[in-house]
Amino acid sequence: MQIVEYAPGKLACGIWGEPFVALVTRGDTKSQKLRYPNKDETQCTDLIPVPNFDYKLNPYLLLRNCKSINLVDIKNFKVSRLLSSPNQKGSFPKMRLV
Repeated sequence: MQIVEYAPGKLACGIWGEPFVALVTRGDTKSQKLRYPNKDETQCTDLIPVPNFDYKLNPYLLLRNCKSINLVDIKNFKVSRLLSSPNQKGSFPKMRLV
């Protein structure tokens, strides 16, 4: 599981085995699910804010899963594919998000 606090009390959670990012607010029992472009994309291994992240001006997170790298727009509740490439082939070099 990958968790990022993107604003005070607001969390984005990438959950292993699930094809979505959950947006959770502390103290609230409901969450918003931002679905990946394809249902077979699971196994979130990285969820990080983009450089110069700002919830109002630059509200994006980079998400890597078993099949792609996606851009998560937490302000407009969208997930867009940036790159499609599996990161779990035997000797396939794992991509690093920085």
